Amino acid sequence: MKDLFPGYYSPSDEDFYKLWQQCIFIFDTNVILDFYEYNNETREEYFQVLEAIKDRLWIPHQVALEYHKNRINRIIQAESKFDSAKKFLDQITEETTKKLFDHFNSQCFPPEAVQKMTEDVKKVFDTFGDKLASCKEELTQINGTDYIRDKITDLFQGKIGESPIKQDELDEIYSEGQKRYEICRPPGFLDKDKDKDKNNNCYIHKGLVFKRAYGDLILWKQILKQVKSKPLSHIIFITRDNKDDWWRKEHGKTIGPRPELTEEILDAGASMFYMYTPKRFLEFATKYTPVQVKEESIQQVEEVGVSNSLSEPELRGNLSRQSVIDSYGLSNIERLVAAANNPLSNIANLAQQLSAAEAMRLTNIDKYGLRNNIAVAGMMAEQYRFTEAINQTIENHNLFMEQMKKQVAIPQQLIPPTINTLRESGERYRSSQKAESSED
Repeated sequence: MKDLFPGYYSPSDEDFYKLWQQCIFIFDTNVILDFYEYNNETREEYFQVLEAIKDRLWIPHQVALEYHKNRINRIIQAESKFDSAKKFLDQITEETTKKLFDHFNSQCFPPEAVQKMTEDVKKVFDTFGDKLASCKEELTQINGTDYIRDKITDLFQGKIGESPIKQDELDEIYSEGQKRYEICRPPGFLDKDKDKDKNNNCYIHKGLVFKRAYGDLILWKQILKQVKSKPLSHIIFITRDNKDDWWRKEHGKTIGPRPELTEEILDAGASMFYMYTPKRFLEFATKYTPVQVKEESIQQVEEVGVSNSLSEPELRGNLSRQSVIDSYGLSNIERLVAAANNPLSNIANLAQQLSAAEAMRLTNIDKYGLRNNIAVAGMMAEQYRFTEAINQTIENHNLFMEQMKKQVAIPQQLIPPTINTLRESGERYRSSQKAESSED
């Protein structure tokens, strides 16, 4: 059975071990370009993995060409994400502090309490902004030294496939591609709409016309050509492309490469073929290579991939967009977009609770002087309720930030300082209450 239907059988544990020991690792363009959006630690760990398998790396000429054509755009895109996050943060800061000041002043709360909590909230956002700016400084600049390109050039030196020589070679792929796309034969059939954009449906390199709608098919044909000519017996292909024209999916779960791809590459002469997303590649690299990749780095690789996948033009259609949502468990994506448009609730509630609690404390001091047991008991009950409320608010804010991070690929290390600052603000207030209760 397996000989007749190899595309429907996953490798065994023994097969995977053999595959990782013998295979050639082939990378898609999107995997390489995503390096421009990782933080330094994630990028360095990823490069360590590639160094460990350096002798078995290879990329098709199409990947190298697409990398060089899109490198500047990816650098600009990485910068724009940080600029958008900073703009979003400034907007929250301004609106939240204004809301605090207007609301509590109108309610005749003690001015010093309102001022103090407004300053504390602004400090939280300023801390986050400083961390954001620090991470942006790690990004490659357009006119600066491109360490990432230098590293990629070194890793893949002499490991790039042959380029098309004549236009006839490409035209033959386009002709075959039209027929393949009509019957949804992978890869690339979900890119067919790229051909409709008359202003951006092709580009020229060394006098040859490359049609964007057939980029994946060109890449695939170059892999097949390499398999036939070398031959390559064991192959792992790593791609961030999550669309259904690469992956076999059943009920929202990704099973493995499309069976048609496995059958076609085995017919070309390969003995074993498998595919990984960047995240899964790093997880298995930790198992099969000497390099240990931190979970935080693997997580950031996935988050950058999700963010970039959702922003790509070919994912604007409902079917392909839904496939990304299903794959990464982002079923609440539309709700998050709505939340992003009205982001003040969590932090404003936190500030309101802090200011209200401070005002109540001052009121109790004035009214009771905290001299009798009833007042002290009431203050302790208020203290407990406040602690519970602030902890819940912090958890809600933490969840919100984690979800928003998936949408804009905010680096993981930016989140804890923000949450910790909020938590410390609450703990300082609780400690001051305890101290004053003890004195009285």
